[in-house]
Formats: sequence, C-alpha cells, structure tokens
Amino acid sequence: MEKILDLQNQSSLAKLLATENISVTHRNDISTAYFDIKHRVLGLPMWKDQGKVVYDMLVGHEVSHALYTPAKQFEDFIEIEGRKYFDILNIIEDIRIERLIKKKYASMPRIFNGAYNTLVEKDFFNIADKDISKMCFLDRLNLKAKIGTIVDIPLNAEEEALYNECYAAETFEEVIELYHRIKEFAKKEAEEKQNKPQPQPNAEESSEESESNDLEDENDFFSESDNFEDSSDEEDDGTQSHTKSSEDKEDEDEGDEESQKTSWLEDLISEEGDTNNASASHDGAGATSDTDGEDVILEPTTTKSLEENLIEKNEDRSLRNKPLIALFPTKNTIKKHVIDYKTVMSKRRSVTDMCRGNYFSDEETKTYINDLAVKVSEFKNKTNKKVSVLTREFERRKAAYQYSRAQESRRGTLDVNNLHKYKYDDQIFQSVLKLADAKSHGMIFFIDYSGSMGNVLKDVLEHTLNLVHFCKKVGVPFKVYSFTSNYALDKMDKTQSEMEIDVQSTVIAELFSSEMSKTEYNKAFEEVSQQIIMSNQDSFSQGTISPFEHLGGTPLDHTIMAAHYIVDEFRKRHQVQKLNVIFLTDGESQRATPIYDRYTYGRKMLMNVGGKQCEILPNSSTKTHLEIFKKTKGVNTIGFYLPSDKRWGTNHLKKMNNYSNVQSALKLYKKEKYYHKNNCFGYDSYFLLSSDIEIEDTEFTYEKSEGKSISDNRGEQSKLAREFAKHNIGNKTNRIIMAKFAEAIA
Repeated sequence: MEKILDLQNQSSLAKLLATENISVTHRNDISTAYFDIKHRVLGLPMWKDQGKVVYDMLVGHEVSHALYTPAKQFEDFIEIEGRKYFDILNIIEDIRIERLIKKKYASMPRIFNGAYNTLVEKDFFNIADKDISKMCFLDRLNLKAKIGTIVDIPLNAEEEALYNECYAAETFEEVIELYHRIKEFAKKEAEEKQNKPQPQPNAEESSEESESNDLEDENDFFSESDNFEDSSDEEDDGTQSHTKSSEDKEDEDEGDEESQKTSWLEDLISEEGDTNNASASHDGAGATSDTDGEDVILEPTTTKSLEENLIEKNEDRSLRNKPLIALFPTKNTIKKHVIDYKTVMSKRRSVTDMCRGNYFSDEETKTYINDLAVKVSEFKNKTNKKVSVLTREFERRKAAYQYSRAQESRRGTLDVNNLHKYKYDDQIFQSVLKLADAKSHGMIFFIDYSGSMGNVLKDVLEHTLNLVHFCKKVGVPFKVYSFTSNYALDKMDKTQSEMEIDVQSTVIAELFSSEMSKTEYNKAFEEVSQQIIMSNQDSFSQGTISPFEHLGGTPLDHTIMAAHYIVDEFRKRHQVQKLNVIFLTDGESQRATPIYDRYTYGRKMLMNVGGKQCEILPNSSTKTHLEIFKKTKGVNTIGFYLPSDKRWGTNHLKKMNNYSNVQSALKLYKKEKYYHKNNCFGYDSYFLLSSDIEIEDTEFTYEKSEGKSISDNRGEQSKLAREFAKHNIGNKTNRIIMAKFAEAIA
C-alpha cells in the first residue's frame, strides 16, 4: 500500500494550532500551501519526498495566518491597493506571523529551523549559484527572514533597519505601513539598476541581432512610465522579470497563472458559479503579485523558486493515474446531515393537508381521517400480537444464555430435606444457583429511502415498526434512521473540505428513538402507520412525509461512515454490551469520493480511519467500509437486502455464493422465501428476502366438509392438520425478520 502522510491527524493538528474549527483541505492540484482568510480554509499540497518537518512547517506557517492575519483588514487592503505589489505585503506579513507562531508554540522554532535547513540543502530557493549580494532587496529580505540563521544574507544599514522593523511588527497596521515604505525603497532600487549603463554587445553579436530583427531597443530597460510587453529579459543579477501583456491576461482570475494552470478543479467550481472558492488559493500564502501588464518593480524570484521546487519536475500530476487521497467526514460535517426526530416530525404534512391537496371536500376529509384512525388502531393491535411472540422468543433465548452460564455454589449449612441421602449422596448442603447476567442490547436501524425502494418500503416499514415496538416493550434502547440522497436539499453543507468524502446531498433522518416521550412515540408510530396504510404494493405513499424523507439515491457507504459518529453518540447515552446495527436496503451504494474528484471513476482510495490508513477499492467499497466500521466500533452488523423483483433477487443470491452451488441455494431460496448467510458482503449476518414475501399475518380459519364431523372422521382430521401446517409455515416465513432478529441479538 502506498505510504501517505497522516492527513487526518495533520488536519486535526492544524485545527488545534489554529484554536478554531477551520476547514482543512489536502489537494493534489496545488503546488504550495495557502490560507483563505475570508472563508477560513487551509489548503495544503501533498508531496512525496519533502518529509514531515517541511510539512509541519508549512502547516504552522499557514495556521499563523489563521491566527494573526485579520480578514477584514486584509480585504480592505486588497480593495484599495489591488494585487499589483502583493508579493511585498506577503513577505512582510510572513516575517511577522512566523515570529508570532514561533513565540506561541515552543516547538515551532525547531520545526522551522529544521525545515529551512532541508530546503537550503536541496537549494529550493535557487541561490546556490548566485551572488546573493546582487539580488534585489525583496529577495534578500525574504531570505534573511527565512534562512538568515543558515546562510549569510548581506544587508546594508538601511536595509537592516527595515528588516528589523519587519521582524518587530506586532500588528497588521504596522505591516501595511512598512509595505508602503518598502515599496518605495524597492522602486528606488529598481530605478537605480535601470539607469545603470548597459554593456555594449560586440560587433559579431550586433551583426547577428540586426539580421534577425529590427527592434533596436529590445534589450533596453523600460522606464517606469513604459509598459512591459512579452518581456523576459534577464537582469544584471541573473533574475528574470515576470510580466504579462494585457492580452495574455484576458479573462484570467487574480493570482498566479502557474497555480491556476494546474488547478482544473477551480475551473469546475467557477463553472458552477462558486467564485469564492475558485479564488481561495490566492487569498493568503502562495498568492503572488498581479501586474496586469503594467509597469512593475523587480519581482522577488525566491518565492516563486520555492513554490516551483516543491513539486518534482518530472512528476506525473495526472489525477487519473493516482490513488484518491480522501479525508473521513468530520463529526461536525456529519451532524449537519443527521436530522433529529423532532425536526422530522415537525416538517411532516398532516393527513388533513394531504386531503386538501387532493381536493377532498370537508366531508370526504372527515370520513377519510376517521377510517384511517380505525385502520391505525387495528394495525397497532396486530403489531402487539406479533411483538408478544417475538418477546417470548427473545426472553427464552435470554434465559437460555443465563442458565448456560449459571454457577452453583455450596454453603456450609445442611439442607435438612436431603439428610436422608447422606449414605449415597454427599450433596446434602444447601446450594445457591447464580444466574449469569444477560447482555444489555442496543439497536440502530438504517432504512434505505432510495427511489427503487418504493414498491417494498411499505413492507420494510411494517417490519421495522414490529421491531421498534418490541424494543420499546423489552426496554432495549434503539434508534431508527432513514437515509437517502435528497438532491432537492443539495448543498446543505457548503463548508465541507474538498478532500472530505462528499456527503453534501446525503440526508439521514431520525424516525424513532428510545429517547422519545410516550406522547412523541405514539405520534411517530401513528404517522408511520398512516404512511404504511396509505401505500400499496406498487408504491410508497409520500403524501404525509417530511422533506427529509423523500425518496432519492442510495448513499449506503456515506451512511456507514456517518454511523461511526452515530454509534459513538449512542454509546454515550446507553452503556450497552452488544450493539446491533441493521441496514435494510435494495441496492448498491452510490460512489463515495472526495469532493474534488466527482468526475473520475475506477480509482482506489486511501483514507485514514481511526489512526490507520485504509485502502478502498471501487468494486468492494461497501464491504470495506463495513469491515472498517465493525473493527473500529465493535458492533454486530446485520444486512437485509430486499430485491425489487425476482430477477434481481436471483442475481443477488448468485453474488452471495460467488456463483458457486447456485442451484441448491436457489432451491432453498424459493422454498423458504429468504436466504441467509453469515459473513457476507462485510456483514456479520446477511439476509436476502424474496421479492414476493408478504408480512400480513392471517388468522387461521377452517371450513369443514359438509356433513362430516372432525371428532369422528379421520379424513377430516387429516385435512385440518394439513391446513393448519400450511398456515403455520406461511406465517413463520412472513415473520422471518422478527425471528432472526431475536436470534441475532439475544
């Protein structure tokens, strides 16, 4: 497995250092770190060989922008001054914030010194073959601040005084004041260099030049009033003036063209209209001056050299050829997509509103509501009968567990009732039977609310209500959630990091909870019962549901990741020994990838979960997510697959058996109306239900033959036995979820 930096822990470190919940994103398509001051987004590149010290230094540097660079004053400066000489401000501000972060955290001086030592050894500033004394003041100021303790950086008295003022600056106002002074100083230095007489070319060079073109003044330096057009002339100190014509700058966003050239993601975001994020990388460290074709002073080259050298020259930067580097969704991200039951219930439509929407008259509405109330009451009575059977099964298995682990101890007191056995049995003392404590249980249900569940969701919810009512009766704490991709509520969370798994359209709605009051539970039970009764075998009635329950996609992998936090929260409230997590679904999960990689397919993904690097392959993502979930949270997972038709059910059964021993499995599946397998698709226990299974329990009725008595007619007795056996087998199949549920959790 490819070794990567611990991005999840690095993100947590950045947030701790920043002492706020900033958004941290690691991106393949940027060459330098940046901090978006306005949106509080820290962008970090990913390198292969620069080492943790350099990485930690960049994190510390950008975090110091989060701590000390004021967003409002920064925006005001850009609005007034523009980005023409932004490099000057950036160099001065970097000096200030690096000093402050090293002062705040005791380990930072060592980290910065170690990182800059590494960068100097690898000549990342491109100064090994240059005379530093001939470099422009901005370069020497930048080098003095960063590597002045490693390399001798010559400054004259006036320059030294300016550096000391930069180093001593405490506020951003002081930085702005220094910016204006240093800008004038740098302009003066540039003018002096421009006014120096240039060495005359020899005769041979002049002849060649006259033959090649007629631009006699091509190598002259321009005055401050001239415009640079496509200039790339070398200066006396070996640096190059990086300028662009206005034509070259057409339609270009503010910032460094080189970083934009490698950022296809920003173009995509811009196309979607999100211009704030598109310019995020140009609002902090890593941003460069924007000349817009105007006259400029000599720009510092050391800042650009560092950015360019951080990326290997021959590195293949095509994202399609690399594994995805993804961050596990944060707790704060997931919380925005889990809707509590109070909110869900408050947003549901009433039956009265539904009737009005369907143009019922007042009389029709009243009749419909009364009839529905009767059906709900009958449904609840039927549920109570089923739950009674399940409760007895559960208590029986629970008692068996206790007695199988019971301990018998002897006292020193004689049992007078056994004294007569003293000649042939020495067990005449009183004994105490100590039963083992039964395990405490907990249940969390996740129900697939995808569009394809429409024709089976009625049955699924009826099974779920049986199990929920059972949990309520025996005192087992529980939670029931629906999950879907509700694109009507897309972009619920616009603050997600680009490297996080994209859960922006995922909605996980809480339908039931053991924490509900009796009134809340009865109301929720009634509302879901109404949904079941108003549905038919072909479609699920959505007349009274909330916006969070609309049928959509199947974000199963996203929900498994969210379950990590849901389980943690559940265990804080309920100290259970055995926690069962049940997923009821009818299909495969939609792709779960980081936001920046919505448009590529078929790549493996590397992600840090619980402090360990995990590899997730595209063809087995759900299985891997489940295995990670079970391992990190210690839960028992149960999966129920409900096919929409017989063909889907048959195909899924073949997959469950890896396409071997299919005939025997199909025979059992057709007979039993379900198929069960342990350790399948990542689940501890997995059930495939038949597409034509019905859950309606019917009362046993028998019509005897005319003129025949059951008491004295053996043929009639045999007929009764056959009818009863047939009815009993049918009801046993119909209650399969409940029976297996009791077996799984007891």
